[in-house]
Amino acid sequence: MKRADVIQELIGLIGAKSYLEIGVNRGETFHAVQCGRKVAVDPNFLFDVQQAEQRNKNAVYQQTTSDRFFEKSPKGETFDVIFLDGLHTYDQTLRDLLNAVTKVNAEGIIIIDDVLPSSYAASLPDLTLAERVKAITGEKDMSWMGDVYRLVYFIESFLQLYSYATVAENHGQLVMWRAGRNADDVGKMTSLEVAQAEFYKIVTYRDPLILQPFATILSRIKEDRSRT
Repeated sequence: MKRADVIQELIGLIGAKSYLEIGVNRGETFHAVQCGRKVAVDPNFLFDVQQAEQRNKNAVYQQTTSDRFFEKSPKGETFDVIFLDGLHTYDQTLRDLLNAVTKVNAEGIIIIDDVLPSSYAASLPDLTLAERVKAITGEKDMSWMGDVYRLVYFIESFLQLYSYATVAENHGQLVMWRAGRNADDVGKMTSLEVAQAEFYKIVTYRDPLILQPFATILSRIKEDRSRT
């Protein structure tokens, strides 16, 4: 499934009126998503922003870092759906996630891209090194996910008030929503273990990903929302 297709289904499921995307790049996903109010954040948009603004009257383009965006974001500003696809490092995406938690509506959804790296090289947090390893090994797939996969273990162990699952039909979009998990379902990794988790762990210990068909994830969210 394409990123935009997943996001659009979730927007429709909860009747979302506002959408924030961190890490827009060429705008392929952002411009494909339809929502009442859209905000795009990227330090370097790879498209003509002026033309995009003329074509998308309901969209706001913030050419800045995510850290600066959250710093300047008005106190009461919130979003129904937030998509995190910025710099593919654990540290930066963790900061984006913790900021997003304060900006998502109570019944909103946060989506984190690239939690399932396609190879060891793709899991390296240094893009230059990842490209060098791929060149040496002859790897043709130039996808880069970085060490964002570590967030899976962070969410499992430290964000008990959120339920989550990873879309099985694509490269690894983690979907999380406000629905508390039982204490027995909370991970036991320490923050240091999470930060040091190596690529082999996401390959050999996939249970925390909660890989599920997207239809199942939609059903879970719908069921949890019916209880509130």
